[in-house]
Amino acid sequence: MMESPRRDENDRFLPTVRDILRLPAVREGDPQILTGQNRLDQLVRWVHVCEQPDMARFVDHNHLVLTSGMGLQREAAVWLPLFDLLADRGASGVFLELGVAFDGLSEEAIRRAEERGLVVVVFPRPTRFVDITYSVHNVIQEAQLDELRRVNRVHETFTQLTWGGAGFDDIIGNASHLLQCPVVAEDLANRVLSAATGHQGAEELLTQWAARSSGMTAAGRITFDSESGALCVRLGSRGQSWGRLVALLSRPPVETDYLIADRAAIALDLQRLIEADDQALELHSKRSLLNKILTQSYSSVASISATVEAAGVPVAGRVLIGGTVKIGARQVRGSTLTALADQRSNLRIVSDALRFANIPGLVADQTNGQITVMLSLDKETTVEVALKRFAQRVHNLAADEAGKADIAFGSTAESFDDVKRSCEEANHVAAVATDGDKLFHRLEDVRIHGLLHLLNDDARLQNYTARQLRPLLSSKVVDSAELIQTLTVYLDHGRNKAATARELGISRPTFYARLDRIVKLLGVDIEQPQIAMSLQLALYARASVLRANR
Repeated sequence: MMESPRRDENDRFLPTVRDILRLPAVREGDPQILTGQNRLDQLVRWVHVCEQPDMARFVDHNHLVLTSGMGLQREAAVWLPLFDLLADRGASGVFLELGVAFDGLSEEAIRRAEERGLVVVVFPRPTRFVDITYSVHNVIQEAQLDELRRVNRVHETFTQLTWGGAGFDDIIGNASHLLQCPVVAEDLANRVLSAATGHQGAEELLTQWAARSSGMTAAGRITFDSESGALCVRLGSRGQSWGRLVALLSRPPVETDYLIADRAAIALDLQRLIEADDQALELHSKRSLLNKILTQSYSSVASISATVEAAGVPVAGRVLIGGTVKIGARQVRGSTLTALADQRSNLRIVSDALRFANIPGLVADQTNGQITVMLSLDKETTVEVALKRFAQRVHNLAADEAGKADIAFGSTAESFDDVKRSCEEANHVAAVATDGDKLFHRLEDVRIHGLLHLLNDDARLQNYTARQLRPLLSSKVVDSAELIQTLTVYLDHGRNKAATARELGISRPTFYARLDRIVKLLGVDIEQPQIAMSLQLALYARASVLRANR
């Protein structure tokens, strides 16, 4: 079985002497290695069958000679100058068939070949040199064809990615697959925009990435830093650099590696040009990271921590908290161009709010049009103060562009495993919060409304609500909505008639008439605390279902 051919100084795939010794056509001659055991990994660029006395003049660097010696004088001493000449020409070795002109080589000839570092192999059995040359040349040509196919595959891959509108993660992932090494795209501040770690863990690759990356020298557009093993490609055009692609090779780069890195960099530049937005790449990176956290699609907390830190969001020793932002008229759904533009605008508003409030964090848009956010807070900072600072920035930016914003937060999280729970709590709070004038809402603001929201689909609660309010909701009651509103306000005001009339903006006689009608329809004494509480619970449950269905 032949190993994968290696490359010469011109980046061509070539077999080694060791590879050739494994070929069936060679093994039939029962090859015996006389000298050069430590030089079997020399490359073979071509094979010559030579019987002329001056065969050395036909041989060049990395050529292999096949001979029976019948064109030479039948004297052992003839091999001494020949081995010197072949070694001077850089021959990869000499394969000699015994039994035609020579039955063996003298100890002096063997010693000379060993001294000159020349591989000498003899065949005790008759050997078909034509089969050997055919096999070796076929291997060389197939390797070169494979290389052409690989180059073509590289061009096809990145052309499809470019025309298909692939994102950064797809481009970096394909580059990593083709190069068989980790690949990172970073901005000018050495913050990771996208990374494909390959077989290396994210924690090992990205921990202290900014410090590690800043030590990689890059003199030109494409540079290999031999100390770090990094192949670096500057991202940008016309002198406007915006980042760098870094491929962490475990070997010196060859021509195809440069091609892959260059094509990947061009694809990234085109993607950024299509986005036409300097913040789009950073938003994409943070959205991808937050979605990984929310779906918990990471191998370990340590790996996701290293990845988030590398993206410029500190998390070690900090308090994390999940939130959700719903922005006024921009609360759109669907995949129309307008909806997509509004989603991006919402993302930018929340991202800008984080930056202006000087709070590190991640943002991601959701299918329901809301924006999910994860804030990373210093433990010395009061959580409430930080949330107010962020929320005020959101409200200011939303008022300038899109109108009112509704903001909700969950409880704090000590690790990424708890961030999903915190964001789910924020979604729950946002769904049931009723006070639209507050800067933001938290779990303690929703109380019984939060519990009822969780039980919206419970058939027992639905039956309870129907039993309690059926007389008021009957189709025969033409003023049903008015009576429901009146009863809700009355119970919310602790059954204070004057305050209820004032809140509804009606006269007391009008209110008394409505209340009397409610009591008659329900057939209960609503002044009894237990009955009042039962009705209020049913009203809250009904309102929760209506909000969820909006």
